[in-house]
Amino acid sequence: MARPARLHRLVLAACLAAVPLLAAAPALAQVAAGDTVSLALAGYNTASGDGYYLFGPLTTVFGTSQTFAAAGYAGQNITITSSESRAGNVITDLFSVSTPTNFLSGTTISGTLINALELDLGAFNADANPVNLVSAASGLTSVGDIRYGTGGASVLPLTPQTTLGTGSLSYSGYEGVNTSSTAGLYQFNIRQFDYSVSYTVAPVAAVPEPASWGLMMLGFGLVGGALRQRKRSAGGLPAAA
Repeated sequence: MARPARLHRLVLAACLAAVPLLAAAPALAQVAAGDTVSLALAGYNTASGDGYYLFGPLTTVFGTSQTFAAAGYAGQNITITSSESRAGNVITDLFSVSTPTNFLSGTTISGTLINALELDLGAFNADANPVNLVSAASGLTSVGDIRYGTGGASVLPLTPQTTLGTGSLSYSGYEGVNTSSTAGLYQFNIRQFDYSVSYTVAPVAAVPEPASWGLMMLGFGLVGGALRQRKRSAGGLPAAA
């Protein structure tokens, strides 16, 4: 009669071994590998409203650094870098768009004084493919800056405008800078835009790993074996008086 008791202990051990794997921490939503994002930079005159694309829309794979040779309107190289970081349930997506010297090659484009720049990300562009999230998100916060001057040593903080999609679970945004100077923005040698957006995501229920399923099936098999052993043992006992 010792064998069924020993078998019960094995069943209990197998089931307990599977618990930590089944109760693993839920995965967080994040930008999926291979997601694409489109960015564009427009220059325009705030008085007339006339504007031009300085580059783009340019589409790049999220999580990479890519240089688009001669993609600027005056033949400038444009580099787009993106990455993601996580702290608990808070995810931050970062984007940096830069050119070696200046997004502008002069004070005017086709006779229009350029005194404003606007960087567009995602669905704000007609040709954009926004970054998609795999879970609902909330608590949106976005920050940005431009780097200008010799070597991009000067930094001007900006407050980007960002929209979080509730149906498509995507976000898009823009940030811009302008000046009332009659010399426009060319004089400032603007060479980089930085943009980041942070949001809180709901945990996604964990899916058991194949090893977890294997332990579960082993436990179920041992339970079935124990029950059959008990039935056979019970059949050989005399009835209670």
